[in-house]
Amino acid sequence: MTTQHRAQVTVDDHPVGELVNPARPDPSVFLYKAGTLADHAVSVTMPVQGDAYSNHGLHPIFAQNLPEGYLGDIVRKTIAKLYGPGDLTLLTALGRFQVGRVAVYNPDKANDATEAHGESLNELLNSVWWPLH
Repeated sequence: MTTQHRAQVTVDDHPVGELVNPARPDPSVFLYKAGTLADHAVSVTMPVQGDAYSNHGLHPIFAQNLPEGYLGDIVRKTIAKLYGPGDLTLLTALGRFQVGRVAVYNPDKANDATEAHGESLNELLNSVWWPLH
């Protein structure tokens, strides 16, 4: 288990770029693939262009898909046990279950059915030994 530092980003199932999140304090960087259409921009604040987008922490368009609150804590701890810690690791474990047209996945495990489609929330919650009240 290691923290993930690279991920592929898709918009409506079209590969559009790569997200790199090195160890802190380095910023995360997103770069569009050459030939990406303007309609496949990940955000209106991040139009398709040749320059890389850099941000301290995850970019807001990606961070909005991180789970929050009590449920988020449980999912984050479970994912950390299975795959390692880190926001990018968590995003790629959520896989195709992310809300919206933007999805983040691990390119090294794209052919693995669990990685390509994400973790089942039901299975994650059932793996927790304490009751959810």
